[in-house]
Amino acid sequence: MAIAAFGPSGPSPLIVDPMGVTGFMATGPSGEYFIPYQPPSSLPTYIMTITDLMNSHEALVQRESADAVTLSQLSSPDEGVLKSTLFLWARAGFTDIYPVLSLTLTPPGVCADGVSRELFDYVPYLTGKSIAEMMSILQDKLNGIQLSYSLPVNGIVFHASK
Repeated sequence: MAIAAFGPSGPSPLIVDPMGVTGFMATGPSGEYFIPYQPPSSLPTYIMTITDLMNSHEALVQRESADAVTLSQLSSPDEGVLKSTLFLWARAGFTDIYPVLSLTLTPPGVCADGVSRELFDYVPYLTGKSIAEMMSILQDKLNGIQLSYSLPVNGIVFHASK
């Protein structure tokens, strides 16, 4: 059974039952309504626990390893896929700046070493080589084909020109 509490100036909108305060009554445009009482949390609020940190760091290390594997396509491309794309370029009449290889890659907000990097700096962090140096490795496997690259929001696109 809930009862209204009385304060020093008369009735209070608090509703009290044998378990303590359960809420209070409020008046709005459509009449009175009950608002449940929300006690303050007694749990401490942490910025991060060691478990959270270990899990987050491990996830970053795994993501960076996967991104490094993605970038390895430049030094060891799938020849069948690359040849197929180059034949499509030939069929299109050898148009300039034809996309021949797209790598989806988005750097994490903070890398596993605690540093924030944009894509341009993320590639050397993972491979020890710049994007231009990585492109040069692929360029050496494509005699007579000029490569260039662009950096869309989610990765790197390598383009072929005659």
